[in-house]
Amino acid sequence: MTTASEADFVRHWSPSPGLVFLGPVEGSGLKDRSYLLQRGDGQIVQLSELLQLVMATVSPLKSADELARDVSDAYGRELSVSGLLHLIDTRLEPMGLVHDADTDAADAVPPPTANPLLALRLRGTLLPEKLVNTLAMVLAPLYWSPVVAAVLVGLAAVDLLVLAKGDFLASLEQVLLTPALLLGIFAMLTAGAVIHELGHATACRYGGARPGVIGVGVYLVFPAFFTNVTDSYRLGRAGRIRTDLGGLYFNCLCLIALGGAYLLTGQGLFLLAAALMHFEMIQQLVPTLRFDGYFVLADIAGVPDLFNRIRPVLLSLVPGRAVDPRVAELRTFARRLVTIWVVTVVPLLCLALGWMLLSLPLIIEQTADAIRQHAGLASEAIAAGDPAAAALSILSILMLSLPVIGLAILLYRLLSVLLDLLGRLGRRLWRMTAESEGVVPRHLRAVKPQAGKSLQMGQPLQLGKPLQKGRSAMAIALPPAAMPDEVPPAPLRAPAHFQARAAIPAGAIPDDVPTLQDFLADRPARPAPLAELGWQGAVRRLSRNSLSLGPGRRELSHLDAVEEVQRRLDGPRTVVVVNPKGGAHKTTATLLLAATLGIQRGGYTLAWDNNETRGTMGWRAPLAGHAGTAVDLMREVDRFEDPVLGRIGDLDRFVRYQGSAQFDVLASDEDAAGAATIGSREFDRLHTALRRFYRIIMVDTGNNMRSTNWEAAVAAADELVIVSTVREDTVASAVWLVDGLRERGYQEKVSNAVTLLAAPSLHTDLRLHDRTRTHFETLTREVLDVPYDKSLVSGGPLNYQALMPGTREAWLRASAAVMRGL
Repeated sequence: MTTASEADFVRHWSPSPGLVFLGPVEGSGLKDRSYLLQRGDGQIVQLSELLQLVMATVSPLKSADELARDVSDAYGRELSVSGLLHLIDTRLEPMGLVHDADTDAADAVPPPTANPLLALRLRGTLLPEKLVNTLAMVLAPLYWSPVVAAVLVGLAAVDLLVLAKGDFLASLEQVLLTPALLLGIFAMLTAGAVIHELGHATACRYGGARPGVIGVGVYLVFPAFFTNVTDSYRLGRAGRIRTDLGGLYFNCLCLIALGGAYLLTGQGLFLLAAALMHFEMIQQLVPTLRFDGYFVLADIAGVPDLFNRIRPVLLSLVPGRAVDPRVAELRTFARRLVTIWVVTVVPLLCLALGWMLLSLPLIIEQTADAIRQHAGLASEAIAAGDPAAAALSILSILMLSLPVIGLAILLYRLLSVLLDLLGRLGRRLWRMTAESEGVVPRHLRAVKPQAGKSLQMGQPLQLGKPLQKGRSAMAIALPPAAMPDEVPPAPLRAPAHFQARAAIPAGAIPDDVPTLQDFLADRPARPAPLAELGWQGAVRRLSRNSLSLGPGRRELSHLDAVEEVQRRLDGPRTVVVVNPKGGAHKTTATLLLAATLGIQRGGYTLAWDNNETRGTMGWRAPLAGHAGTAVDLMREVDRFEDPVLGRIGDLDRFVRYQGSAQFDVLASDEDAAGAATIGSREFDRLHTALRRFYRIIMVDTGNNMRSTNWEAAVAAADELVIVSTVREDTVASAVWLVDGLRERGYQEKVSNAVTLLAAPSLHTDLRLHDRTRTHFETLTREVLDVPYDKSLVSGGPLNYQALMPGTREAWLRASAAVMRGL
């Protein structure tokens, strides 16, 4: 095992200039949460949660030791200095995200950039960013839903009228008799292409992102327009798809204008231009190349780099071969969609390329004949003084030449890639042969990747969403960062066969001897879960596991919530449920949260009715077997404060075990004639004693914010849960509570609080609900809804199994939100 040297502890790093944190990826097709970061050169980098935390924490004022400690505190798992160095040296620094604070950033090695086979090159600006944003802001109302519906209806009406009245043969004859009209059609289609790009920019701005320039470049050798909508990566899936389709939507506006012009004037060039624009729109929806349809499909799947997934998907389809990590990291839906795309696109591209290769001699011959004819026409037009005809012939020569030149460039690049692959394969075979003969030292051998990793040491980075119409920067998809206990060790040194064993001191372990950690780090990734619910689970059971389908979207969301609930805590935690109005759902929320945590975490959860006199939790908690309360426990709290005398089994005389729900209830005083009360001192003593026996304590509070035990509970809370039914008076009470907490100095606890809005009946006041949600979203960390359930109406003993499945799922998500705050 390798450890960080003393010099490594004092190393300092600075973030590269121009970095912009774009936030988490919304609608991602990856299983693990990922984040987006924009480099100063406009490249988009996709980071795992751990790498995002490192980038957010790195500072030239922090040493490696301080940085590792801060990241560990934020991540909830320990990151050693050696693990931090590995992440920076092998992931972040090579990508140009950080550099040594003692060196100038300008002296650093230029970071890698995406360079796909099919990409725009020789780009130039057509409309500057400021002008594009001004136009997009003015045109943004075109994306209002009523306007969109009106445009689509208008397009359908115009198309029907054009089909009914249009004469395509007459229009074609008119244009052929006047060849100069072809230049007019070309000009209209060019203007339509610019308007198409403006549609992408306007959709981007309407979604809340900021578009960049509209420019022109060369796609292979064909001129093509593009729009810089890099910032749309920060939008959700719907916003990105709207951006992808924005160009086609603005083409619909152009078609209405062209169709109307034809109906008004009868000029054939408008009809032919509209027909060609329809064809271009259909072409844009084809997902085989990097057109709009490709980006729509990529955003639906949540995978920005479809072409870079071709190789992993094909290798994963080989019988007997393990699933490639770049395929295993995808969610089930995304994985199926990408696989369908790969098995469809690869044969089509291979057939198209094969047809072009077979037809290349004939294409070259016919192209040469056509160029000679147009060259003769151009000479005659120049001699006759007809500049329009001469320009048309020259344009025809250019358009005829471009496909052949583009095909030649594509074949050249494909040949270069093939030769590079053959070279790497040859070097690998030579290395394998040399290693088998003991020639190559071990430190020169390729490092075996960790299970579940998609990037080997020294392997080129996988490049993501490419530059194309509608996108102007590449998404460089980094693989998920290694967890602190999964950081690969440094390569082992070659065995020193010429050294005598006596050179190793007695009892010392040489550096090149693998340890238990090395062995455990090489374990394969955990098998993916199988579907239990939905049609996927039904198919799996009916086929008796012959079809091992993975979970669907809903089941994956359920499993994610369960994982959140089961996360490890560093110590006991106290959650306090508050609302100073009776009937606000506090007791119900406390019991259901405790039941969910107890079932999913396996016990060591307590629901405590912290009422200064009497509460109702004891009445709603079955399986008591005794009448012990917090007052009774207070009389013997001394023994439970003692680390020797106090035993968890002795608490059974005071707390009420809830059977299969796997949590305990500590009831408040139930003696109608009793005079005992619980104050702040009593609460603190009980709380200190109970923290020795429970991991999570859910505290239900009374309705008096001025009582000392209420104040003591809020002061001791690690997290607050604000509960309210969607009723005007109950919501107003919760708002008043938050104002009071903030005035008392509990701003941070309010900011970290979870708000639960409970439906009081099947028919909820939607306007009040929206007002309430908007208010609390600005004050608390999360706001969640829990549905109405008739089994809770009676106020009788809680039966968790009697809840509707949707209710149990909602309280599971609420519990996951609570755990995220701990």
